[in-house]
Amino acid sequence: MEGREAPQQYDPSGQRGSGQVGQKAEEMLAQWLIEDPPDTALFLDFDGTMSEIVPNPASAQPLPGIPALLGRLAARLAVVGVVSGRSLSFLQERLDGVSGNVIFAGSYGLELSLAGKILADPIITPWENKIRQAHEDVAREKLSNVFVEDKGVGFALHWRGHPEESVRAKKVATRIAAAYGLELQPGKMAIELRAPVSIDKGSTVLKLVTGQSRVCYVGDDEGDLRAYDALDTLASLHNTIVQKVAVDSPEIPVELYSRADLLLEGPASLARTLAMAVDITLS
Repeated sequence: MEGREAPQQYDPSGQRGSGQVGQKAEEMLAQWLIEDPPDTALFLDFDGTMSEIVPNPASAQPLPGIPALLGRLAARLAVVGVVSGRSLSFLQERLDGVSGNVIFAGSYGLELSLAGKILADPIITPWENKIRQAHEDVAREKLSNVFVEDKGVGFALHWRGHPEESVRAKKVATRIAAAYGLELQPGKMAIELRAPVSIDKGSTVLKLVTGQSRVCYVGDDEGDLRAYDALDTLASLHNTIVQKVAVDSPEIPVELYSRADLLLEGPASLARTLAMAVDITLS
């Protein structure tokens, strides 16, 4: 596709495991979610999972119907959580109207909206000034056609639609991250600078699972691999029944693709799956 940076391409014929794809995956996941609702936890990423990938990250929106479906499932399942690298305020704005039973974990879990309370992890406090200074340094670089997303506890450089900017953006991010001791988190046509703290999607999932014997995670990007790791840990240490679900796109990381138990064909496929699960519980 014109204007797209060359992704880490996968080979559908040789990279995937034995997981199901397409309509079969939708049916299997919907049935799995309602087999034992009171003992089931469902966690989902936002971008590329419940929202289509868009040229301007600031304009990303969940597909119509998904917020309401999450709320209805949250009334039935033990846990429903959105775990994202986006800020908590972004998630709350985009998913406005979602039932209070849905947990929002912004900035990989550094910010939580849990049972009506907003919790910010104090582990980020020593890094706030460095992140602000690093953000100012990046702004002074005046990178053309690069959108800098402020996440509050970090920031990301996006060059979607302008692949020619990727090399320079990565060089700037690498240099400035090293100057302030920050960590780099690669994404889809983006790179994030964040504090080097031991909080990621995996640690957040482990924190939010409270003894459920069935746990599902749905994602589409490199950061979601840590959540897959968490599910593997739950399975090996606690015999938890897990479902690792990937939402397909031309930019899906090879490892995520190969480790998934089920593959949904885009956010619309997820929306159909959630609707199917709600319909089954009501029938």
